[in-house]
Amino acid sequence: MNNQLRARLEDLYIELDAVNRMTELQAVSLYNCDYKQEVINLIQEDIKSTEKEVRDYEDDEFETEQDNICRSLGISRYC
Repeated sequence: MNNQLRARLEDLYIELDAVNRMTELQAVSLYNCDYKQEVINLIQEDIKSTEKEVRDYEDDEFETEQDNICRSLGISRYC
C-alpha cells in the first residue's frame, strides 16, 4: 500500500511539472477547464492529500510494528 501511495505521489509531481510547462491554451484544452491555474490547484490539493495518506500510513505501520515487538517480548506496550 505504501508503495502505491508513493508511486501516486510521484505521478502527481510529474503531472504538476508537465502542467507547469504547458501553455495556458494547452492546459485548458487537455484538462477541459477554464484556467491553467485551476488544474495546478487541483493537482496541488491531490499532492497534499496523498502526502497526508503516506504520513498516516507510516504512523499506523510504526504502531503495528511496536505492538508486534512488545508481543514478541511478552511485555505490555502501555504501562
